Amino acid sequence: MTEERESLEACAPDVGHLFESLSDGDVVASLASDLYAELERLVVDHGEGAVSGLVPLVVTALESLQEAYSESRAWAEQAAAQREDNHRLLAQYERERLQHKAIQEVRDEGLRDSGGAGALMR
Repeated sequence: MTEERESLEACAPDVGHLFESLSDGDVVASLASDLYAELERLVVDHGEGAVSGLVPLVVTALESLQEAYSESRAWAEQAAAQREDNHRLLAQYERERLQHKAIQEVRDEGLRDSGGAGALMR
């Protein structure tokens, strides 16, 4: 099998690098591994020429897919952070609104009390 791997890597040296960069256990790495095994089988059955045009396309597609997954994860993390921030800000707003309402009620009560006292003094 080592000979087949060397044969495949000879016709597409970027393949090995791609699989190493995708080895973080995600969906793309699994797909890349399955595709690599199938490409190795094609080299054994049909020779290097059978995959020489296909390999660069597969590599490009897998790299694009990995980039899309990475961007998706980054966007999801950012969205989660923004949701958390939104909840925090909403809670802060509610606290401040209730404080403002309580202060306003105290002021209104004070004005009513002082207004009544002022009317008696006249």
